[in-house]
Order: sequence, then structure tokens, then C-alpha cells
Amino acid sequence: MANEKHVLSSIRGWLLSCYGKSPLCVATLMGILAFVLPPKVFARDITPNEAASLIKDTNTRLCVVDVRTPKEYQEGHIPYAINRNVLDANFPQMLQALDKSAPTLVYCRSGRRSKLAVTMMEQMGFSHILHMKDGWIAWEKAQLPINHNEH
Repeated sequence: MANEKHVLSSIRGWLLSCYGKSPLCVATLMGILAFVLPPKVFARDITPNEAASLIKDTNTRLCVVDVRTPKEYQEGHIPYAINRNVLDANFPQMLQALDKSAPTLVYCRSGRRSKLAVTMMEQMGFSHILHMKDGWIAWEKAQLPINHNEH
């Protein structure tokens, strides 16, 4: 069993390393792998209003990650968000630079791309992932603050 987990862990690492070559294929394989070797921590879905409250709370060291394209990010993003494009071939390396123990809020436009990012983060060992369901669309609909500058 221990050897089996080592093999699956190696496969997971290989999938992350070839992520940019075929995101759809790798995402499918990551989903299968997550079923075979589930992560220890699962992301929690939150609403835009819950996300806004967490961002306002100065006691949290919340990392806000916008996984949309740079163009989408520049058109408007959540205050304090950093842009890490989930479709970029270097996305796994960009995630490695983040603090895996810090609470991390992840969002995209509608919630689809951020689900892919969350799956990868779970497999990479992030311990406190918050997923903003319905994404940027819901944030705008709730009329919450928007930044239009680089951060």
C-alpha cells in the first residue's frame, strides 16, 4: 500500500509538470487521480458576501487568487487579488510560490476554472482553500468592491 501511494504521488507530480501541454487532458487525469488518492483537505465553497467579509477582516492572512486570464484580471478584480492564470503552462509553479498553510480564496469568472485550480491545490497540499462559487459573475451581481488597477 505504501509503494502504491508513492507511485500515485509520482504520477500526480508528472501530471502537474505536464499541465501546460494539454490542460483538459491533465484536468481529467487529475480528477481521476483525486478519486484514487483523495486529498487530505477539501476546499470549502463560499459566497461572494462571505468572501468580502473575510477580505475585510484584517486578522486573517487571506491570500486572494484570481485564476482568470491577465486580460480579464485587468478589466476588474477583487481587491487584494493576485492573478495566477490557471490556463498558463507555469500555473503549478506559480502555486508553489504561495504559502500553502495560509487561507487561500480562489475564484474565476463563473467557478469552472477555479474548480480546476482548487483540485490542483488540494493535490499540492494547500491546507485551507476557500472557493468562491459562481465566481466573478456573482461578485459583480452582489455589487461588491472592484479594483481596476494592477496589484
